[in-house]
Amino acid sequence: MINKKIIDIRETVIKMKTKKVNTLGMMLIVQTMLLAVFFTGAAIAAVPDSPAGVTQYKTNGVTVIPQGGTTEEVTVRVFATISDPDLDNVQLQVEFIESANTFANAPNCNSPYVLSGDDATAPCSGLVVGKLYKWQARVSDGTGTSAWVQFGGSDPDVTVSYNRLIHNSTTVGNSTEGTWGVAGGKYGEFVCATCHTKAGSTTNIKMIRQTITSPNASDTWPNGSTITNPISFMVADGINTDMGDTSATGGWTGVCNVCHNNNPLDHTHYTYNSSDGHNAGMDCSECHFHSKAFAVGCTDCHGQPPVDLGTMVSIPGTTSSTTPGAHNLHVNTKSFVCDTCHYNNVPSGAHNNGGSRDISIGFYIASGTIQGGNYDGQSGVGYDALTTSAATTVSATGAKTCTVYCHSAAQSADGNSLFNRCSKLIYFRRCSRQWLWNMYGRCLS
Repeated sequence: MINKKIIDIRETVIKMKTKKVNTLGMMLIVQTMLLAVFFTGAAIAAVPDSPAGVTQYKTNGVTVIPQGGTTEEVTVRVFATISDPDLDNVQLQVEFIESANTFANAPNCNSPYVLSGDDATAPCSGLVVGKLYKWQARVSDGTGTSAWVQFGGSDPDVTVSYNRLIHNSTTVGNSTEGTWGVAGGKYGEFVCATCHTKAGSTTNIKMIRQTITSPNASDTWPNGSTITNPISFMVADGINTDMGDTSATGGWTGVCNVCHNNNPLDHTHYTYNSSDGHNAGMDCSECHFHSKAFAVGCTDCHGQPPVDLGTMVSIPGTTSSTTPGAHNLHVNTKSFVCDTCHYNNVPSGAHNNGGSRDISIGFYIASGTIQGGNYDGQSGVGYDALTTSAATTVSATGAKTCTVYCHSAAQSADGNSLFNRCSKLIYFRRCSRQWLWNMYGRCLS
């Protein structure tokens, strides 16, 4: 037994030389081990050192997640430099739990064993989107462990947020059919690989799959199958694209067609069996950015509302209008909603119901109590009239006039002043034999 302990001491000296331990330190360690061998017959095993330089990374091992930060991934890599006074091989052990829970001092993700003094990484997987987490770490040499070291000074250490590139009910903000594309929702959880595959395994550009399979293998696409119709996506050069198939006779093989049904609350342009020609041939991602999960917002293409030349429509192109019109007065001063003049077009309905860059006009005043009128816009600009009852008529002779109840003779002596000097539309009600402005719910004489 003594000879075995001497061999252990020689091996320790070799390790220390390899690690360039200074001579005085090496002498002290050897002396301690020799005393243990000759006076007790056993070597004294020192506990490992506490982990140093603890850090949390995204799965690439490069991007640091600051304490209290967020990640869109469900794996966090915990890094530390670990060592042992006996120079034994050591392992980084981590307990990664939800921040509302109490530590049980039981590791649930570990690194491989490494040489004393080396860096170690423990991947902690299976995290849940929307959850907040905290973690602590320690070092083990197989026989003993260091004390636990809790990361950060406050909880949570990291929050797992959703991936904003992924198209689902959370990122798009549309749950008219319940949750979809998320864990536990319709179709199951969408990930990058739901739509994309590795290069060389598809004939489509941008590594788009030739068909898309429902992740949970049970919910069916609009075609009645868990596998979409074939996808043909060959062109997207910034000028032309076949993202949305506008075929009038069938096919509809665009990547923006195959998953979409005909629910008007969800899809109005490109579906698995139809299209309305909306911005035909244009790159859908000019308005529906992948960085926003293909959702679209008012300020992506113009101001909300456009009030000057700098906030007028610019994406996917201009409307040819030379003026922002009276948006500033009507929206910012009078607090009108978009539907007042653009009924069932913004923010609801099919945006740009007519030509791809037409200005859509439809008067729907006081929540539809008064509808219709005539608008004469700028010459050389495309307009289309939205369906209201009574009808809205639109022309473009360049007069830039608006014949509508708000500007009628019943409202002012000159027929132009808005609502007879009242500053804000509250509501209308029937008074005597005509519609009159009533700010306080009383008929005006």
